[in-house]
Amino acid sequence: MALYFRQNYLLRTSNNEFYNFYFSNNRSVVYNHYDNKGTLIETTTLIENNIMDFSIDIDKNDRFHLLCITKKGDLQYYIYVNGKWLKNTLTKLNVKSNHYKYLTVKFVKNSIHIFYSYSNLINSQIWTIVHIVGYKDKWEKKNIISITPGKFMSPFFIDYDKFDNIHLIYSNMYKGIQHIYYTSFSSFLKRWMPAPKKISDLSADNIHPYMFIDRRNTVHVVWSILDHEKIKLQYKQLPSSKNYKNNWKNIKLPSISSKCTFPLVFESNNNLKIQYKANNQLNSLISDNYGATWHIDESINNISIDDITFIEYGSNYNVEKLNSKINHIYGDFKENIILYGTNLLMKSVKSSNHSLNNLSSMNNKTRLDSTNRTDILPNKHTISHTNTIKINLDNSNRQPSSSNDFKEQGIKSFVSKNNLNIDSMLSKAKRESETKNNIEENIYKNVKELDEKIVLKKNDFNKIIKQLENLELLIEKYKEESKEFTETLEAIKEKNNLNDSQISEIQSQISEIKDIISNSNKSNILERILNIFK
Repeated sequence: MALYFRQNYLLRTSNNEFYNFYFSNNRSVVYNHYDNKGTLIETTTLIENNIMDFSIDIDKNDRFHLLCITKKGDLQYYIYVNGKWLKNTLTKLNVKSNHYKYLTVKFVKNSIHIFYSYSNLINSQIWTIVHIVGYKDKWEKKNIISITPGKFMSPFFIDYDKFDNIHLIYSNMYKGIQHIYYTSFSSFLKRWMPAPKKISDLSADNIHPYMFIDRRNTVHVVWSILDHEKIKLQYKQLPSSKNYKNNWKNIKLPSISSKCTFPLVFESNNNLKIQYKANNQLNSLISDNYGATWHIDESINNISIDDITFIEYGSNYNVEKLNSKINHIYGDFKENIILYGTNLLMKSVKSSNHSLNNLSSMNNKTRLDSTNRTDILPNKHTISHTNTIKINLDNSNRQPSSSNDFKEQGIKSFVSKNNLNIDSMLSKAKRESETKNNIEENIYKNVKELDEKIVLKKNDFNKIIKQLENLELLIEKYKEESKEFTETLEAIKEKNNLNDSQISEIQSQISEIKDIISNSNKSNILERILNIFK
């Protein structure tokens, strides 16, 4: 069972409404709209027939960004703004010569990021992962990496951190063994790592890689290892701390005897969870310490794989975002909207006017009328490696046209019936966005200058401390020299006193000699003088 078959999306808006996008049996893109009570509001066929692949994301303003590849090779971009769909064809892909897989779109800050992989039909062993970036006024295309994954191209996974850097995980063949590789895109440098890092170590096939970045900015990667007849899980994480740089931590998971495949990671209620398939059932591990240790999650039991769907999920609901982050999850849409491993269980109530059963009676006729669509741009544009295209992603000032053919008559009809000034609204939003960006840039600049000043002040302070330490050494040296000098002076003084005493004694003797000379006869003077010194 290909659980990673990407065709089911669940998006949750800031007002707690749900939109479920999926493929119909005839490869049309269809979505169900539920209100915040779970009541089905409508089922709408957005794009009819012959769609090869599609991907969708939601931005912080509750706008949907949908990319699809048609059977003719058109890469089409739809945006859902204020209840209306806007459309443009970005480029033409060569579907006659190439095979395309895993279309993925991510809206990061103010940019659209489009990813897909392709291989030439003649040499299908070589696949290239492509990255197309849509900025405010241009598009840029880059080939991230060309790989030789073997017989099948496995899905790659994309996530981004709080600094808007994009992270990519994929599998590739190395010396006849499947290994897991990691690379990242710097939002500041606008480029990918020059050399992806191989993060799998064992000399066994590594399959089903999945990557997730939690709210603490830690990168988590989990995959399956084919070790003889066993299929076990391998888990690593890359902490956000600068001390770790690019050093991955290998963390041991609980021993599981079953064959574990198709793992994924998400964060719910401040707990990390790893869900995986084992013995045709859904199983789960849980961590309450940010992935440092893991144990069996007993809350998921006896859920058959046949009853679940692999769901790509996006949410703007603030209550949920406080303690949860989910990119992918296993769920069920048969009767209720259930996301396994979370508290979300929304009973789906079919309204009287819009039933799921009405889909078959729609005859693939779109539910979008002249108030629901318009062209983003009037002409097609080719995305190339060397040229950039002047395209404003927020250009929504063109009035909506009729449902599918976007005829001029439909545009005029819409303009005549509606006074809503989309151009004014989006211009205001653009100005607010620019103001916000300017504020963020100024804050960053001021913080950077403050950091530099703090560093300079700290250096000056350290210099003063060093000088004081040197001064203390000089004082200690002076004290020692002063002590030695004092001791020398004491010795000199003592010697001087001794000399004074001896001088006094000599003076006394001289005086005595003088007296003898003056008072004695010359015959015995010499004898008496000699007696003085005896």
